Amino acid sequence: MKQPIVIVKFIGREILSEKGRILFSLLNTFSQANYPLQLVCNPEHESLGLHGDRIFEFDNLSVIDDIPDNTTDAIFLYDHADKQTLKQPWLKTIRVRFDIFSSFRFNRPILFPYPVHPVHSNPDKQATVDELRDSPKKIRLFFSGDMKGYNKSHVNYPEPKLPRLEVINTILESLPNNLLHVKDSQSAATLFSGPYSQNCAIIDTSMTWIDDRYWLDYLAKSDFFLAPPGIIMPMCHNIIEAMSVGAIPVTNYPEWFHPKLEHLKNCIAFSDKADLVEKVKLVLDMDREQIRSLRQNVIRYYQEFLKPARFIETVEKNKDRHIDVLMITERYVAKNSQRLNRNSFIIKGAPGESKSFWRKFIHVFQS
Repeated sequence: MKQPIVIVKFIGREILSEKGRILFSLLNTFSQANYPLQLVCNPEHESLGLHGDRIFEFDNLSVIDDIPDNTTDAIFLYDHADKQTLKQPWLKTIRVRFDIFSSFRFNRPILFPYPVHPVHSNPDKQATVDELRDSPKKIRLFFSGDMKGYNKSHVNYPEPKLPRLEVINTILESLPNNLLHVKDSQSAATLFSGPYSQNCAIIDTSMTWIDDRYWLDYLAKSDFFLAPPGIIMPMCHNIIEAMSVGAIPVTNYPEWFHPKLEHLKNCIAFSDKADLVEKVKLVLDMDREQIRSLRQNVIRYYQEFLKPARFIETVEKNKDRHIDVLMITERYVAKNSQRLNRNSFIIKGAPGESKSFWRKFIHVFQS
């Protein structure tokens, strides 16, 4: 069936934050679902950012000067719009919002699944994900990522997050006998091509950086991936990339997922330094059967809740003609971190999102 045209008009600058990663990830999801995209030109947006400019590579995207008069069979994707535009007869309107700390007491927005980084989101790479999941494992626990500036917790609810730098330093200091501290690219390549190691490998990114071409491959060869918080907000692309290929996340922000990740079901969750050490020891001593079960659950979770196609299915199945879509951004979190509380959408979800609600969603996705 032919997909309706999606007319895209963004006025604000928040959609262009993070070098256009937000814009790219959103439009890429529609593009890969074969929706024709018509982007209304905004002269104020001289550049869409390093990653945002990549949308012009989409075969099904064109640029138009203004919204056409006949929109009966079109979907309107926007951030801000005047009343006259919204009064036009649209098939559906989708408003993009970023206020994930609001309570949304009277409506049910859709949370856009936090995506993999744009460099890992082209169709060719995504097509290899299923194959990568069957990769032979080479390391029990793996971490690689930037650490410069990652020494402060900006999010303090439900408790302050142990910053990334403290997470890594705690492991370096507490588990020296179970640690492989990799400091050059050749050692990294050897690690992931050699025999299995039941240890924790940390790649020192101040000395070497993994080429993007090998990143998903390395993740797929790891039983577990250490996923500490980002520099501004907990959520990072790397935890999504790890889960996409079946690496089990070891993390301290399971509540930022919808539905939240569960310890010993689809993640290993830790809190403070002492708990982190205990959880890493648990991972290093875990038997193969429990690891296999966890991995299956992680892949199942990704398929049901994080895979971009699931977002499209959720939008398509929503019978409301107006939909609010929430996107997680560093800019919003940085400006509003004190607003996070137990009633915030990112913690509580929308009204009525109980376990039975999520079971209903799972049934819809599997049918």
